[in-house]
Amino acid sequence: MKIIYSILGSIVTVVASNLGLFHVLDVFYFSTFRSPDGFFPTLQSVVVAFTALLVLAILLLLFYFKSFDKVNVRGIAVGGAIGYLLYTLLDTYISADVPSINPYLNYIMLLSIIVGYIVVKREFNDFKIVYIGIGSAIGWLLGYATVIVMRAIQNSLISYFYFDTFETSLVLGVIAVSAIVGWLLSTNKKKVDSLPETQQPSH
Repeated sequence: MKIIYSILGSIVTVVASNLGLFHVLDVFYFSTFRSPDGFFPTLQSVVVAFTALLVLAILLLLFYFKSFDKVNVRGIAVGGAIGYLLYTLLDTYISADVPSINPYLNYIMLLSIIVGYIVVKREFNDFKIVYIGIGSAIGWLLGYATVIVMRAIQNSLISYFYFDTFETSLVLGVIAVSAIVGWLLSTNKKKVDSLPETQQPSH
């Protein structure tokens, strides 16, 4: 349980920090020094950024795992996951109609992490949440990879991050299906574990 929450907590922390930092850079740097032709990161800069984020995620993972009893990692993970879902939904379906919320979208995950840290209790039955979380994470990876592969096949890979409505809906759909599969697996495992030892399937 500790390792699962530590992994999820490190991922949402990195994503939330990246969103907030990108908005700050966009306001105070990119908007001032952006070239007339626009800005698109080269493959080398993407690899460097990805490597830096990966190293940061690993360091956070080690910190969260080691400090699990002192830091509410469960609250960070749950709050961050909910914040990412809210960010995606608002950015996809509402931001175009209500542009006034755009400056605040990048901070939704950070705010959700703070709320989750305060509100979510450290001790509760999180058996199903773990399976749903794992399913959602796998669904996100599969959905993201599917969109990138589709763009590469169609020769339309112009961004690694910004998805249109169809692509975002596809990712959310895969996440939802994977989360449901995780919930079903947790329900089945709980039923098996509740059986008398003599009735449990042999391994």
